[in-house]
Amino acid sequence: MVNTTQQVGYKEARRMSQPAWMNGLIEGGMLAPRLSRPHPTHGYLDLATAAAGEWVAYDAKRRAEFPHVAQDKRLPIYTKGKLMAFLLDEVIDNEPSTKTPTDLLLPFSADHLLTLNSLNARELVEIGFATFTTHELAYEQVGLEALIPELRARSMADAPVYQITPKGNTLVKLVSVGGTPQPKQQEQPDFSLRPGFAFS
Repeated sequence: MVNTTQQVGYKEARRMSQPAWMNGLIEGGMLAPRLSRPHPTHGYLDLATAAAGEWVAYDAKRRAEFPHVAQDKRLPIYTKGKLMAFLLDEVIDNEPSTKTPTDLLLPFSADHLLTLNSLNARELVEIGFATFTTHELAYEQVGLEALIPELRARSMADAPVYQITPKGNTLVKLVSVGGTPQPKQQEQPDFSLRPGFAFS
């Protein structure tokens, strides 16, 4: 007979053993081919631009979500790379407003690793992992209202951005492209989608 107490304890131990820097973007994280984000040292806004076929991201809540490793340089809040997502069976049918627990993803588990797929931004929206919005609305969502006047001054307040929903919490990653990148057409954000928060 399986000891249920020991089984649950083992699962929790596995989750705790997964490095926090391996998880994807936290709910509220922003991504776009061109992204205005706080400078890591000075705090003012700078503009990050991705190479063709790649994206840049700002994970505004990451260090608050993992305070025990917040100073670890391997816990980046700024990332760049190819857009990918873990399509976990446990959450794929959930509503965008249903938060995926931060400790659910086991990035070193074979079962979860095999669900990692390359997606485009429209597909992320269709499965409820992200929503299409503006810089200003995205900044409001993560409590960065103080930077909105600077966004407006830089004419970036209405610039489009994708933002991670509660359902997409930890499941969307930007994976660095190794070696010499081959020329490819850059994916253009679908501006026909109406900005707004599907999970509000």
